[in-house]
Amino acid sequence: MRGQQRGALRGRHWGDFSLYTARCDPNRPVLENVAGQVVRRSQDSSGGVVWLVEACAVVVGVIVWMVRTVSERMPMHYRVIVVRMQVRDGQQSGEHNGKRGHHRDNAGAQGRRHGLWSMSARVRQSQTGGSSHQRNISPSVTGTLPVMRNKAMSTSALMIAIVWFTCSAAAAQGMPAEYQGVLDVLARTGDFKDGVLKVNIPRNDIKVTVAGVATPTPFGFGGWIALTKGTGMAVMMGDLVLTQDEVNPVMSAVLAQGLNVTALHNHFFWESPRMFYMHVHGHGSAADLAKRIKPAIDLIGKIASRPDAAPAMTSTVTSGTLDTAKLASIIGTTGEQNGQVYKITIGRPDLKVQEMGAAINARMGLNTWAAFFGSDAAAVVAGDVAMIDTEVTPVLKALRDNGIEVVAIHHHMTATQPTVIFLHYWGQGPAEKLATAVRAAVNQTGPRPTK
Repeated sequence: MRGQQRGALRGRHWGDFSLYTARCDPNRPVLENVAGQVVRRSQDSSGGVVWLVEACAVVVGVIVWMVRTVSERMPMHYRVIVVRMQVRDGQQSGEHNGKRGHHRDNAGAQGRRHGLWSMSARVRQSQTGGSSHQRNISPSVTGTLPVMRNKAMSTSALMIAIVWFTCSAAAAQGMPAEYQGVLDVLARTGDFKDGVLKVNIPRNDIKVTVAGVATPTPFGFGGWIALTKGTGMAVMMGDLVLTQDEVNPVMSAVLAQGLNVTALHNHFFWESPRMFYMHVHGHGSAADLAKRIKPAIDLIGKIASRPDAAPAMTSTVTSGTLDTAKLASIIGTTGEQNGQVYKITIGRPDLKVQEMGAAINARMGLNTWAAFFGSDAAAVVAGDVAMIDTEVTPVLKALRDNGIEVVAIHHHMTATQPTVIFLHYWGQGPAEKLATAVRAAVNQTGPRPTK
């Protein structure tokens, strides 16, 4: 009888211990719950360190086996904190409390049989008239871990706690050193997950309204750059959120460091102030990419923006006479006069683009163009450049080096081969200088002017 009581006590202890340990799901094994908690912790903090989780699970399993073995072979004297057993079928608390000792003994015996591997216990209780039924018991702990006076048990429990803490801490420290260096160089926050470092560049300095609605930064104004490992080098991509006054200074800073600008567009209508999105791209070591993108990032928020309520900008450009022959000579292609505007259009016959069997030529929109207005001394130019992917960065550099503002980079067509990218620009100054800038950009594309 005493041996049975001791076994029941051990069983109750293990039942209590398993209740204390497994807090995720009462219907899942303890070790599975422990591993699940480690997985979630590692995913939240460092992107999921699979090998670490597996190693921790194995170590915890071994320690659990050791603790259970010790408990079965050594006498136990300890104080058990009260365990409340909640009866799911709605039995009155008086009846439940009256038979609480019976419930605890059965739960302990179930814990004795299953150790740390089971959380559910079924108690078969005799009812009036000799009939019986099974009742589901949902255990919960109302106190702390039982006080265990046996040194072996205390030591084993401490080992489990140490392993758990070590696994959690290691998972939280999963940020590779080279990526931590990127965050330090940029003085930004970020996180590492799924093999990718994402650096946050939110525009918390700007209060944006969209159609009169005050919108928080996470609504669509959180810029970022991301790095991941490629073959022999890191790959960087990003989306910088900029005011219209920041676009071209930041673009020049990106290009000056040998990085690429791959898109420039808007995400909203009716926003105030106007916001634009510049996509950047580069290859190299993580440390090198951080140093190269830093000058551009450091400009964000440092360039004064003209307030929306500012008076209309004034200009000395008015309708006048343009030496169109000179403009055509500089660019290398003659244009057409349409009222006060002189427009030069350059096709891309080197690109054999088709859509549904139809040839897409200059008349269909596959062209580069420049429209001039004003006088020889003070003019403005606006235009579009049709490019394949390898031409984008050289064209951007040519325009920015000549003081031309880049307004947009996007597609005009889909499902075509090769893919053609279009760049819109605008500039102001002497007509001859503007034409020289256009020619510098055209020189970076496939077709070369004949003059």
